Amino acid sequence: MNHFDSKQEYIKRINKVQDYIEDNLYHNLTLEELSDIAGFSKYHFHRIFKGVSKESLFHYVTRNKLERVRSTLIARPDLSITDVAYKLGFTDSAIFSRTFKNYYKISPKACFRNDAVTYQTIKMYLTYKGGESPIVKYIKSNLGKENLILDLLSLFPEYGLGDLQYQMIIDEYNRL
Repeated sequence: MNHFDSKQEYIKRINKVQDYIEDNLYHNLTLEELSDIAGFSKYHFHRIFKGVSKESLFHYVTRNKLERVRSTLIARPDLSITDVAYKLGFTDSAIFSRTFKNYYKISPKACFRNDAVTYQTIKMYLTYKGGESPIVKYIKSNLGKENLILDLLSLFPEYGLGDLQYQMIIDEYNRL
């Protein structure tokens, strides 16, 4: 097997593990379990995973769990933040809150409270007196730009939105 073939094999194995992680976020995943799926020793697997995915296994799993919490709470605002976080393996609400805030730059309580910008009110930011809002005009002309959310934060501070709300607006715009 040449270098290219072995690299492709490593990528294939890591992709298999990533799919498994995403399908099993509600389970307690272990390094041993994931390394077995990849067919590597746990030490070799950890190095290969980071080399292929460009992030540590811990960061990958945590990021996917946080994104699942976010999408679940957007789709089901009737659910408790703590309950959803607990089901995804966050056993302490303080640790979850700190992790969420570090990732999204807003606390989960502020993000999902009843008077915060929710999924339903995101649509309000997509229209503006019957036409396109200034946010949508900017997104349309800069979609795909690397720092789009940072630009939106600096250009439209009067809306009082955070990273997560702007990401929700971009996601909804992409669905239109």
